[in-house]
Amino acid sequence: MPFMFVYTPMLMPKGFNAEVAYTWVFLFLSALPYGAGAVGYLLAPLTKIERVLLIAAGCGMAFPGMMSNLVGAGVFLAILGRQRIAARGTQLRGVT
Repeated sequence: MPFMFVYTPMLMPKGFNAEVAYTWVFLFLSALPYGAGAVGYLLAPLTKIERVLLIAAGCGMAFPGMMSNLVGAGVFLAILGRQRIAARGTQLRGVT
């Protein structure tokens, strides 16, 4: 993610403040949906649509702007919730 230093000058601050912390948190969290989409597995195997949505969510969370961060996080949390239900159903059926 070194290219994000070009898109987000906030990552090279002259001082640390809440805006810098917010940017860092979303940038680091953006690796979770992006990585899961690239690998194809979160808590259970992902469908092709979920993979595309997770990669888009990761990109949205990485780019600066509160709206793109919140939309990306919302998509990630929605898919994570569906994945929890899918993983729980697999465990209840005894499939490992």
